[in-house]
Order: sequence, then structure tokens, then C-alpha cells
Amino acid sequence: MIRFEDFRPRVLQPGGLLRAAQYEALTQTAQAVSQWVKERGVRVISIETLLLPNLGEGEFASHATGIRTSGDVSSYWHQVVRVWYELEE
Repeated sequence: MIRFEDFRPRVLQPGGLLRAAQYEALTQTAQAVSQWVKERGVRVISIETLLLPNLGEGEFASHATGIRTSGDVSSYWHQVVRVWYELEE
């Protein structure tokens, strides 16, 4: 069965009223992906980076980059590394 797992850069310093949050470098996120693949013993099919908008409440809600798009409503974007894989049976 083909599945996917998403990894986001860890927050190093939360944002505040007048400052943006600080995140780990994407290379560090890639190292976490490599470790996960090794530990799980999965067969990787593809790896991609995505920018996902407005993920709402939940896991990603407090980790938005805070990029505002044009218009009256703010959009918050999340950079995610998505790993498509197949479990070895």
C-alpha cells in the first residue's frame, strides 16, 4: 500500500506580536526524514516539498509562517516535506 508522511521544520523560537517565528533549516528537516526512513524500513517512492495554505486548527496551526497574501483575509503558509512510501511486507 502506498502512503505518505508529512514533516515540517521544527519551531526554534515561537513568533510574537512583533516578530516572526524562527524555524530549523530545511536541511535539518531532511535529516529527520532520513532518520525516520531508516527506523521505519520503508521503501521511498518520492519526496517533495509543499507549501500548504491555511491548514486550520490542529497540528500545523501554531506553526504557520505568517505570510500574508493580498486581499482582506490573511493566509498562513506551511512548508512541508512529504514522503511518499510503500511499506515493505
